[in-house]
Amino acid sequence: MTHIQRIIVCVVLASITMAHTEDATPREALLKTYPQAAKEAITKADKLFALPVKTVMDKTAVAASGDKHDYYSLSPYYWPNPDSADGTPFVNKDGQLNPAAESDDYDRVAYFRMADTVKFCAIAWRLTGEMKYAEKAASTMRAWFVSPATRMKPNLNYAQYVPGVNTGSRTGIIRGMTILELIDCVKIIESSGAWTMEDKTAWSKWLSDFANWLQESEFGIAESKALNNHGTWYDVQVATFALEGGNTELASRMVREAAEKRIAKQILPDGKQPLELMRTKSWDYSVMNLDAMVRLAMLGERVNVDLWNFTPPNGGGIRVAIDYLLPFATGEKDWKAKQLNEFKPEAFYPVLRRAAVAYGNSSYSEALSVFASTLEPIGLDHLMYPAIP
Repeated sequence: MTHIQRIIVCVVLASITMAHTEDATPREALLKTYPQAAKEAITKADKLFALPVKTVMDKTAVAASGDKHDYYSLSPYYWPNPDSADGTPFVNKDGQLNPAAESDDYDRVAYFRMADTVKFCAIAWRLTGEMKYAEKAASTMRAWFVSPATRMKPNLNYAQYVPGVNTGSRTGIIRGMTILELIDCVKIIESSGAWTMEDKTAWSKWLSDFANWLQESEFGIAESKALNNHGTWYDVQVATFALEGGNTELASRMVREAAEKRIAKQILPDGKQPLELMRTKSWDYSVMNLDAMVRLAMLGERVNVDLWNFTPPNGGGIRVAIDYLLPFATGEKDWKAKQLNEFKPEAFYPVLRRAAVAYGNSSYSEALSVFASTLEPIGLDHLMYPAIP
């Protein structure tokens, strides 16, 4: 075990203190304030509780490595080429999900089910205190990241492959977003005792190995150079794993460099994010990229780097981007850019909630009340992160 890995083990094991702090929110208060969201979360937890855990070993296809332990997925927006006999090379249809990507041949569906199981069972544990939920969340995590027979290897070498083009793509690293949420879910259930010391050590080692892969692999290095949300989420992953491992120097550097590397280059003076507006689901990607920037700003608070108030010489910045999207979220303006699927203003709520706290902005706080607490993203955000005012 390297020095960095030893640090990660120590810090992640110590994170139970943070979990206790967040769990201090009385479950009665959450149940009273968000009754529908709580009911729906517990219902989902019950449905997922009844399902067997599918791991990387359950897919029918195998990556080019020949090892089922490697996560393997088809790039979701690529389709068979109509101009070739065998359909290769696949061609891109941005924003249009190829149903084959969600078949049992690959890991995509099982991976998302795993994440939902951990999340909703962790929330159900928080709301009810029933051990069965914490145990289900823990056993699901154990199957995916701990147990030698079923664990996923700590890489995404074969994620989002494109038939006829490659065996995996650097864009598959975006799936690491899910791991960020899993870190938070584990902290929720730690106080239950279902997640053992042995589990914590193995999970810490997995995170350490994955963090090293992100920084050292060909795909990781390529993704770090991405100019859109992929690059921003890469930074969030590396900075988060660095902080989890006690490497504040790396976290600080990642956050500090994000000012010029991400914010200055991706947000125009009027708040638009041009590379996200080019997408066929422009609202979704604009919110998604800004969410990553907000997360970087929150990480910055922990390493004394202020991204919230960073303003490039020509203007722009996180706050300007928030102000640009806000009237569309509240219904004051209609979103005119291309949006293939349903326009969901509530997707913006978590970003606005965190910005309201960071800026102490009363207009942001007032805007939060526009969103009905019965909408899933609103209630779920509070159930998952009750410590945010």
